[in-house]
Amino acid sequence: MSEERFLKLLNRKIAGEATIQELEELEQLLGMHPEWRKMADLLLTRPPAPASGHMHAAEAAFAAQLVKMQLRGLVEAPPAEPLARRRRKWIWIPAAAVLVAAAVYGTSWLLRQPEQPEPLATNEMVTPPRARSVVKLPDGTRVWLNASSRLAYNEEYGKKKREVRLTGEAFFDVAEMADKPFIVHTAVMDITVLGTAFNVKAYPEDKSTEASLIRGSIAVTIRNRAKDRITLRPDEKLVVDNGITRLETIPPAGAGTQTLVAVNKLAYNLADSTLDETQWMHNKLVFRNESFPEVAARMERWYGVTIDIRDPQLQEKRLTGSFEHETIEQAMEALIITTPFRFRKTGDSIVIYR
Repeated sequence: MSEERFLKLLNRKIAGEATIQELEELEQLLGMHPEWRKMADLLLTRPPAPASGHMHAAEAAFAAQLVKMQLRGLVEAPPAEPLARRRRKWIWIPAAAVLVAAAVYGTSWLLRQPEQPEPLATNEMVTPPRARSVVKLPDGTRVWLNASSRLAYNEEYGKKKREVRLTGEAFFDVAEMADKPFIVHTAVMDITVLGTAFNVKAYPEDKSTEASLIRGSIAVTIRNRAKDRITLRPDEKLVVDNGITRLETIPPAGAGTQTLVAVNKLAYNLADSTLDETQWMHNKLVFRNESFPEVAARMERWYGVTIDIRDPQLQEKRLTGSFEHETIEQAMEALIITTPFRFRKTGDSIVIYR
């Protein structure tokens, strides 16, 4: 039954367990049943739930069974509550509780309620830590969002122009429209394209913002610096120091040890012709010769934890690794092999020390 499949896929997406194939299947179901999108958006854009709100596996199993009974007409769905009251309750639903939410508020009402007209506003997609998401924009452009990322666009998108704002990391496969360039705004750079595929990494807590071009051509303008326009060709990556917008001038090459703007060639892995920059789309966390703090920041988003490196010498270490199915504990044990350290995990917090 399509409703059951929809709920299962939505639950896996919110829990951060969905594969790219499952995310694409979910997006197809939402395209076939647009009346379900409001439920999905409401759950996916809520703030993180308190730790005390986590559901036990037995409760989730019971909720799933209750949903199936409702879908088959064996039990009556509870009546819908007033909208304002309902939103206040939904906002605290934990990630693992999407099935319980559907059971409590009535699956039939949630899936079949007619769409209500809403005023023009900004559409916003948010991917929580540990999760990845795929979105199809009105013009056919497809966007994959990495963990802890946010993509926003106005209701007027595609009518006269196509502009989106990104915080975090995303891969774009842009539908070609020669009369309507596609523009990605980040805190550090603006990227203009016509039809292409590229990856943008723009987390505000990172030291740099990156744009990696896979296909086509993109023009990048560094924010507040109209003359600093850089055109990338396929297999090139632009790396911009996040502090550059606070500088009045860009020092000439060789003027200092810090590289503020760099264009590098993308390196394909010889074994399987894959790119490190897009491995996250295949549920792989890959890093090569990155500093320990940079790796820690990526692991925080990937695993939904906080990592505190207490030893200054460890912060200077550079790491290389690849994780796919490992737990955070297994990942830490793997890093210890090349960089000896100790760690202590309490809940979702990890302290790293000598």
